[in-house]
Amino acid sequence: MPERVKRTNADGPAKRPRVLYITINIPYFPGGGGTYIREYFLLKSLSRWIDFYVAAVIECPDPSRKERLLEFCQMAWSPDEDRHPESVKKPVGIKPAFYPDCLHDNWKFAAPHIESLNALIKSIKPDIIQIEHTQNAWLVERLDTAVAPTILTFHDIWTTRQLQYWSQATSLRKKLRVVRHSLESLRYERMYGRKASCLVAMSIPDARRMNRWFGHSNAVVIPSCIDVDHYASYHIGQPAKRHRLFYSGSMGWEPNVEAVFWFVKEVLPRISEKYPDAHLLIVGGDVPPELGESLKDNPAVQFAGFVPDVRQFIAESEVCIVPLKKGSGTRLKILEYMAMQKPIVSTRIGAEGIDVTDGQDILLADEPEAFARAVISLFKDPELACRIGLDARNLIMQRYDAERVASSAKELYFKLADVSDKIR
Repeated sequence: MPERVKRTNADGPAKRPRVLYITINIPYFPGGGGTYIREYFLLKSLSRWIDFYVAAVIECPDPSRKERLLEFCQMAWSPDEDRHPESVKKPVGIKPAFYPDCLHDNWKFAAPHIESLNALIKSIKPDIIQIEHTQNAWLVERLDTAVAPTILTFHDIWTTRQLQYWSQATSLRKKLRVVRHSLESLRYERMYGRKASCLVAMSIPDARRMNRWFGHSNAVVIPSCIDVDHYASYHIGQPAKRHRLFYSGSMGWEPNVEAVFWFVKEVLPRISEKYPDAHLLIVGGDVPPELGESLKDNPAVQFAGFVPDVRQFIAESEVCIVPLKKGSGTRLKILEYMAMQKPIVSTRIGAEGIDVTDGQDILLADEPEAFARAVISLFKDPELACRIGLDARNLIMQRYDAERVASSAKELYFKLADVSDKIR
């Protein structure tokens, strides 16, 4: 397995907690989605005090991702390392108990690698086992987690997401399906959440839901974060293209597709009445055929596809939008926009979990007319746009920079590992 040379602790003999960090994909930056970026920056910043051994349950298609991670982590493992010429495909096994249908067959990513993950636990002897993502929550029961305290991180609460479909259910059959999926998600997240030593949420609202719904009293918040300097140093203040709107996100995630459809159909025409040259640039891969086909003849909408570095596109845009109608956790895209001092218009769900103030560092609107008015006000008043962008950047520097978040989060690891915090 790729493993870096063990570092020595220049700050003295204090023990560094050893954490086996089990996630879906090898975290990487640049080029990764919001989840990967959060994981990458948080691991990098926490590695000042903690030794992380990262194990992904999906094969890594690019070896350079592991190489970048090994610059600050002790290990970067993925299932492709189990491959050898005479190997045979490992059996998937039995579906975990109460795994909800709305999570599809995502359990099959980790299922064939239980033996390998347990071998890593045995060889690493971690002080903490950290399991990322709802899809992997069932590993709390299937792995040898009795050897160390377990952290279970919910990047997104699926119970919340399913409940948000209720307003769109237009028939009794659809409403019954929403109820079934919501109850399945709640049962699954509650059962495995209770088996973990500690639950980590992306936001205070999510932590409150987890404590209330899962019967857990120790959910803590480790918010999404980024390296602010990486974004802030990229041509802040350079002229933007007039009346360009910007949105980013993987179009493989259904709420992003719904957000684009809603904005283009309900909001953009209202903006175009005042500013006919207003146009939307969308960055993100996995565009579904129905979305691309329906918007291909719209001159006010442009798809840039997947790009490894979004900074240039953010810098060239006048206003960034987050028209999401569903989701939990936090949207890392907002942090990227804020770091580059851009004014943002978002729905309240889109900005949930980030400590924003409407009218100060962001404009919030949920209805099409209000959303359009907010965008128009920023086009019309450059001073307002500049002030909101500057306040947004100040907020992220104070609350969501990776170094600041890691400095607070490390206390959780020292407490669970039962070691004194002597590493400064």
